[in-house]
Amino acid sequence: MNPLFADTSCFVAFLSDSDEAHGRAVDYLDRYQGSIVTTPWVLAELGNFLCKRKTRLLFVSFLRVYGDSAG
Repeated sequence: MNPLFADTSCFVAFLSDSDEAHGRAVDYLDRYQGSIVTTPWVLAELGNFLCKRKTRLLFVSFLRVYGDSAG
């Protein structure tokens, strides 16, 4: 299976339950069996999106799980 490239909007939809695509992103990524790749720039954009105090720890947790797929 080819790796899936995830951009910022994919991760925002997955992490933000207020995003209109949240349900679809969660369903898809929960079922996806391949590897997910991204770039450091995508992670920087995601960090900017999650920089508020109440979501900052979500970004740290996300990086611990998915951070190695960038680059």
